[in-house]
Amino acid sequence: VLQLVAASPLFDMATTQCLLNVSNAVYYNKATATPMLKALGLPRTFHAISNVSQDTHAFVIPVPSANTVILSFRGTDLSISDLEHDLWFLRGPFGSMLGYENTTVPDSWYVSRGFVNAYLSVRPGVLEALAAAALQLEATSADDDRPSKPPTLLVSGHSLGAAMAVIAAMDALLDRQISGI
Repeated sequence: VLQLVAASPLFDMATTQCLLNVSNAVYYNKATATPMLKALGLPRTFHAISNVSQDTHAFVIPVPSANTVILSFRGTDLSISDLEHDLWFLRGPFGSMLGYENTTVPDSWYVSRGFVNAYLSVRPGVLEALAAAALQLEATSADDDRPSKPPTLLVSGHSLGAAMAVIAAMDALLDRQISGI
């Protein structure tokens, strides 16, 4: 079960550097990224979500030791698809583009159509992986006899990936099927 929780307002250099390196790792395939993430002290098991036709990629990394899930998106690379996502800057209403009713999301929230389309191409896999990560962390805390508290969700990305990270964070917060991060 996932639920977004407010993170500490304090700047944490170690976490920031870790997220920066995870954002870099998403540019590589899973086999190459695994030792990169291991060098950061992150688990070897993570979800790699890709839509090859849209050239969109994300990692969902459950971190049981920190009761945290990291969601990171790859940014713009040298591909026509990425260029199209970056250049399709016409804005559309956030809520309707993601399928939310106007009562859930204010009409005044607008977002670049290219960024949303890139995110939508991996959205089902991302939401599924977030739900699986939350269940994994919940099971881990139960095994350790620790009190169950919602895991923290950290999102990151570079360039186009940063735009998708912001959209995904709001989507995870609003999605009725995900509760607990």
